[in-house]
Amino acid sequence: MENESWIRNMIAEAESAYIQADQAGLGQEGRDVAVTAAVKKYIYPGMSKKEILGILLEMMDYGFAIREYRQEGIRLWSAEELKRSSGENGREKVNRASSDPDEFICIYRYRRGLVEHFISIRFRLKNGVVLEEGFKARLSASFI
Repeated sequence: MENESWIRNMIAEAESAYIQADQAGLGQEGRDVAVTAAVKKYIYPGMSKKEILGILLEMMDYGFAIREYRQEGIRLWSAEELKRSSGENGREKVNRASSDPDEFICIYRYRRGLVEHFISIRFRLKNGVVLEEGFKARLSASFI
């Protein structure tokens, strides 16, 4: 995934899945299942820590807020903290962390007209691999 067009595609597919589930009369749980399935085409269980950290950096560059949950506490990724500099990039810095984070939550807010949309993606890592258990994506909106 060399550029951020995959992120736009992921969001568009999540929106489409949400609309289709809504039109089918599914409740919030059904819409969440549909959105999660759309997101899993891009971020999926079994993905390695190395792969997911690269994707998370791209998502952060796109505008996602990335929250990392560990036993020691919560860390909000910042561009300054992970800024690429000569000889070291953010991915290498994150890879040096002593243990896998327990969970990641990625949130992106965007506006279309008078509607503010939110997509959130939640997943866990264990032994350097993204888990199926607890993987969830949700799309929501509110009028401004």
